[in-house]
Amino acid sequence: MVNSDKHWAELGRQDPYLGTVKTLDPYKLDPTLTRDMDGYFESGNRYLTDLWAAIRQHVTPEFNPRLAVDFGCSVGRVAIPLAARCQSVLGLDVSRDALAEADKNAARRNVSNTRWVPSDDDLTRIDQPIDFFHSYNVLQHMPVERGLQVVERALSKLAPGGVIAVHVPYADRASSARKIINWAQAAVPGVHVLANLARRRPAKYPHMLMNPYDLGDLFELGRLRGCAGTYCMFVDQGRYPGAIVIAQAPGGSARIGDGK
Repeated sequence: MVNSDKHWAELGRQDPYLGTVKTLDPYKLDPTLTRDMDGYFESGNRYLTDLWAAIRQHVTPEFNPRLAVDFGCSVGRVAIPLAARCQSVLGLDVSRDALAEADKNAARRNVSNTRWVPSDDDLTRIDQPIDFFHSYNVLQHMPVERGLQVVERALSKLAPGGVIAVHVPYADRASSARKIINWAQAAVPGVHVLANLARRRPAKYPHMLMNPYDLGDLFELGRLRGCAGTYCMFVDQGRYPGAIVIAQAPGGSARIGDGK
């Protein structure tokens, strides 16, 4: 079985910007953006603009987080523009190489209110209550049981009225044959090497897990933590339709589900 942490640490070393991977993220695919570093980070900013609007309209109109955490921050595509909206941002990732690149990107863009630290499933580097926990295009690359553990721990780390927003795919539109091939890449030795060669990648290019989640499992975690409700911001990524699941911890002015 694929060791997702090991593979993402290696991806951070080999290909931190995932240049050889065909992106499904509609924000990266925005045709109005330039294809340089400015456009790369602007894609993260546009995503945050939509996310902020959804949170303020459907969850809490006073959303103005001080301390934010970006889980699976990689090179900082979202965490760096997030820093313009918060007093401080903690970027977490399993790849130390990606974190080093994120630190360089922050310096290049004159961003000084970020910290970049290695992550773990128990979120042990979060040592104080946080106002905003965020993760985008990350949890699907972990085994589902581990991803749910991260969400559970994140909910426990929220300050009163704090907000969580985590993206997961909820379906896989691929054919049965395609799904079998993907399973074989993860479970059968040698199959992923052949797949890499067919795609003209290095033979040892790491495998990237893609796991859909049952949204009901995330809703239940929020309910157990006393969240008033859940709002979903849908993001269609082709084969993997997804949702950004947003909830607010008790103690805030939640308006989830009021229809406004």
